[in-house]
Amino acid sequence: MRELHTRLFVISSDMIVTEPVPDRLEEIGWREGPTVTDSQTLLCYYRTTNSGRIAFGKGGWTIGLGGRISPSMDRNPRRARAVIRDFRRYYPMLRDVPIVNDWAGPIDRTHNSLPLINWLNPGHTIAYGVGWSGNGVGPSIIGGKVLASMVLGRGDEWGRSVLINAPTRHFPPDPIRFVGAHVVREALIRKERSEALGIEPSWVSKTLSKLAPAGLEDKNEAPPPGAQHRS
Repeated sequence: MRELHTRLFVISSDMIVTEPVPDRLEEIGWREGPTVTDSQTLLCYYRTTNSGRIAFGKGGWTIGLGGRISPSMDRNPRRARAVIRDFRRYYPMLRDVPIVNDWAGPIDRTHNSLPLINWLNPGHTIAYGVGWSGNGVGPSIIGGKVLASMVLGRGDEWGRSVLINAPTRHFPPDPIRFVGAHVVREALIRKERSEALGIEPSWVSKTLSKLAPAGLEDKNEAPPPGAQHRS
């Protein structure tokens, strides 16, 4: 959509899942299914399931040209093997646990990982909520309440949320964004791979990595209305 084209981009994320291993999880103290993400830009995210499986994913792979979802964002065995390598590195004590499935799909990404919620047109007849940045299940409940309040004109705390028309930075238009994103992504891969191995990343990799969109930072500010309900 022309109105949103430079405010978010599409990128793929890949996941694997193990066979059920509840006894092994009990041995290492991984109980009650907490969700975990690391601090990498190309982050890994994972959690256990009720049946004792481990679902492990990694974001930041294929980038969509013009915001389009290409077939390359579907399941890819090569990328799945890379996710498996990260899983084995994170949990070497579970190296022998079989991987039984893998899949992939697109997510959208904004500059600060916050969703974009606003009116699309001056007449306020079309409201939108996009850019859940791979964390959509919990925040989309918040976004649904905000959008409902907007279109119904309730004027309550949801309709006054700071998420509505929040300041956001724009990305360059394609094809500049597409080419630049691949250059920065490769630099991030090299930088974070070196850091994982305890090697000082190259100056070029560190410099280019700084051009990647940053996540939301905790600045000790008061939370927006409804923040206490977030998952």
